[in-house]
Amino acid sequence: MKLTDLVRHLQTHGCILVRDRGKHSVYCNAARERFTAVPRHREINTFTAEIFAAIWGYQSQGSAELT
Repeated sequence: MKLTDLVRHLQTHGCILVRDRGKHSVYCNAARERFTAVPRHREINTFTAEIFAAIWGYQSQGSAELT
């Protein structure tokens, strides 16, 4: 999964960028009161994308396509 796809997905689900420094960007979802650090690699591997799906409570469709 590309980083831009993951960021777009987070933003459509109400996440906002809190901090963008160093090797990670920090996103917050105020409705869920959750923070997470997203690594700034061009490609996010399947395992990492599935971890984000579990943390944020979103469904994962096999190939890390988050819905």
